[in-house]
Amino acid sequence: MRAAPLKGWSSSLSVWQMELASELVFIGDEGITEPKGASQRHGVEWSNYITPLDGWIIDADIAWSQARFKEANLDNGGRHVPNAIPLTASLALTADNGGSWFGGLRLRYLGAYALEETAEQKSTAFWMANLKAGYRFSPKLQVTLDVLNLFDKTANDIEYWGGACTRNETLGGSCGGGIDGKLVHPLEPRTFRLGLRASF
Repeated sequence: MRAAPLKGWSSSLSVWQMELASELVFIGDEGITEPKGASQRHGVEWSNYITPLDGWIIDADIAWSQARFKEANLDNGGRHVPNAIPLTASLALTADNGGSWFGGLRLRYLGAYALEETAEQKSTAFWMANLKAGYRFSPKLQVTLDVLNLFDKTANDIEYWGGACTRNETLGGSCGGGIDGKLVHPLEPRTFRLGLRASF
């Protein structure tokens, strides 16, 4: 459903459902995906694009979803699909009137999600902010500065649950099933990125 509730405000609402014959689940320690059986997913997505003043843009999005296996896991009885994110949101403010200067700020939220089928082990929810500033020397030449993770948040960009072994244990064949725990990829610290774009 799409609507324009007020002047300068475009909004869309989507309700969806998916029936999957086979759900692929990522195995973090091995770096592969494995089929884990049939699943059902459904959710709601709401997107908004607002131009309150000339040269100013607000866009806000939120998405909620639920993912469950149709049959419980034989080992632990759980039905949650690992790493299926239930809630995400973003909010951005952009200033660009077509002149020399332009920029914006974007906030992003990632909700906690189940790391294994019972959902007893979950990731940690986090939010982060990115800032962009740019200058146009001409319509064909511009420079930009991005500040990623503006507030230098400490969080995990990706989390998995599974058995892990040290390199020596793997080489020595003494690891067995490994030690179950969180396998993580930390969020990048505050990063500055300078860009130059030229069109011909």
